[in-house]
Amino acid sequence: MKIPPRKEKLLPQPRVSDDNENQVFPITENQQIRFAKKHRRDITSIYIGILWLIFTFVTVAAIIKIALAVWGY
Repeated sequence: MKIPPRKEKLLPQPRVSDDNENQVFPITENQQIRFAKKHRRDITSIYIGILWLIFTFVTVAAIIKIALAVWGY
């Protein structure tokens, strides 16, 4: 039985070299928007956490200042 030759074209194979590993592709605007949408909840949680830490620090500092003023230090 004879096998007929292929009629479709074969895709070109990539070269065997390190050139492909050293390529840097520019980040497109779409990729940046996708990152922000994907991590929106994480970014919001971090922002709220930082605001909470600042509020706590200011509150503790105010309590200490009032306590020192009351006791005459």
